[in-house]
Amino acid sequence: MKRGKMKPLSDLGLHQMGKHFQKTYIEQQCKELIKILDASFEITECNVPIRENKFMLNVDESHGVEKPRRWEYILERAIWRQFNKQSQSDEFLPGKCSWIRSFQVPLRRIQSDPSKAIDLLGVARDSFPVVIELKTDKSKESPLRALVEAVAYGIALRKNWNSPEKSKFREEWNFGLPSDACPCPGKLKKITLICIAPSDYWSNWKWESDSNLNIRKAMGDLILRLSQKGFNSYFAKFEYSERKNPEIKSASIFFPPNKE
Repeated sequence: MKRGKMKPLSDLGLHQMGKHFQKTYIEQQCKELIKILDASFEITECNVPIRENKFMLNVDESHGVEKPRRWEYILERAIWRQFNKQSQSDEFLPGKCSWIRSFQVPLRRIQSDPSKAIDLLGVARDSFPVVIELKTDKSKESPLRALVEAVAYGIALRKNWNSPEKSKFREEWNFGLPSDACPCPGKLKKITLICIAPSDYWSNWKWESDSNLNIRKAMGDLILRLSQKGFNSYFAKFEYSERKNPEIKSASIFFPPNKE
């Protein structure tokens, strides 16, 4: 089968790139994105909204019960139920994300805004937010798409955090932290991003295969470039018990290897 041409990423914000990523060209598109990253960031920052309404960070068991029971939503809810501050016994992802504050956190100001909702919002040891993008076992969306979506959400979150005169995100975040947590003052300069999926997702993408060595190298170069812009990015995997009422059995960061 003759493969189509690679779709260009130039002149797009990160929030607009989703459908442009192609499985055949992940390595090449990583390299292209590195070259145009400054321009892509500028476009994204200009277009993501500042939300004036509440972000509904402090969720409970009733959160989102009216929504369809999508598998992605079921996994988000399962992770939150197991690793929120009240129920957690261990850190969710040690050293990177201590616990889960909320899920399906809205970013839109109006319905037509490009930003939708952050899948999961975690809390780091220093009490700053952690953006978590979740993909399911059967997702056809590439790891590159997951990473870029997480970055776009991170840009939107940082824009809201650093605009306290317009957005109440920082105030709402600090107000809802437990009494033993230190409020986060000042501007948000660096943010942790985690792209997480069940182990089967990474197996389906043959992430560890020798044939994907160049893809992993290109992805690592992109992640390094993102860290220079204040976005520390990681890939993580987890195992769960069963589909009807999933329980998270283990979760761990695996890429980049030994990244500090």
